[in-house]
Amino acid sequence: MKPYSPEEVLDLIISLKFSKQEYQTLRSEARERNVNLYPAYNKVRGIKQTCYPNEENIQVQEISAQFKLQALLDDTTRRIAAIQEKKNITNKLENILPNSIDCIYKYGCDGSFSQSQYKRIFTHPGEHDDSSVFISSIVPVQCTQNLHQMIKNNTVAKSKTRLHKILQTH
Repeated sequence: MKPYSPEEVLDLIISLKFSKQEYQTLRSEARERNVNLYPAYNKVRGIKQTCYPNEENIQVQEISAQFKLQALLDDTTRRIAAIQEKKNITNKLENILPNSIDCIYKYGCDGSFSQSQYKRIFTHPGEHDDSSVFISSIVPVQCTQNLHQMIKNNTVAKSKTRLHKILQTH
């Protein structure tokens, strides 16, 4: 049996909505049967850390969070290329010119007002509350290398890719 890579396990954890404890239980059960299919959680966590955006591109304040759009697009595209490289679909990353991957993204916005409040304590309670939320998001729809080789095609129009879920849970 071929063991899962940390990247494959991260995909599995996200797809199955496993908690850390559920994954560790699954891994322990397999190991008790002398089946070493799953890598240690620390290796998976290391891969997850590589999916997070650079901290210099994020501004988090008490009542808001901002991210530089170009940095988000660059990080997402870079991660797609890295994933595809692991699948041997693209050439080695060092051979890919920065401008040779073209991606089409879709974006959307959503808001919620008068929602449940989460007992958050603000430094100025009378000025702020958490009853309203507004979010904008992007999803990669299609990426091509050198204008012809498809490396990512999100065929389900409303789906959220693994990358997007990781960035969103951060």
